[in-house]
Amino acid sequence: RWITLIVVEIGLVTWLAAWGQGQYPDASWRDSFEHWALRSPPVPLVGRIAFAAAIAAAVWRAYPRFLALDVGKAGALLAFFIACWWIEHYGAFAAFMTAAGAILLVAVLQESHRLAFRDELTGLPSRRALDERMRALGARYTVAMGDVDHFKKFNDTHGHDVGDQVLRLVAARLDEVGGGGRAFRYGGEEFVLLLPDSDLEG
Repeated sequence: RWITLIVVEIGLVTWLAAWGQGQYPDASWRDSFEHWALRSPPVPLVGRIAFAAAIAAAVWRAYPRFLALDVGKAGALLAFFIACWWIEHYGAFAAFMTAAGAILLVAVLQESHRLAFRDELTGLPSRRALDERMRALGARYTVAMGDVDHFKKFNDTHGHDVGDQVLRLVAARLDEVGGGGRAFRYGGEEFVLLLPDSDLEG
């Protein structure tokens, strides 16, 4: 469906471009674009309403988690709107279009990092983040590893949705560890507590 939408958009833009250059003799409805709601520059009223709806939808989708990609979409839309508003000033137009692209690029990079190093279910750092942290440890540290007892039986009895709630609860409690420690989800129902600069007794 996305490919179909892109093809339709390309066809529509091509047709409008050819029509605007006078390649079609029938221009009887060209005057409709001179209506005050469609007149530009700057951005016509219809365009402003469309931009406002798109930005509001992006902000609504981002709330309440405010993930980088969702926030980036809203920011890029806003920068693109400002660019369209200054379309006759080439320097400002280019600057805001570049800003829109940069916002999206940074958002994609941040989201990729989050997906790679953060466990989606529990919100704890993932096993990959643990591996990265282990490489930076000094000579003195403590690692504690544990799992949820009888978790498979619990899942079979109460269902996976309730099991996910148990994992979130355990993760939230482990994340409260003090002493400079950090909790990680190792995989499945296994968790790790990493305490740098701490001995076993500590």
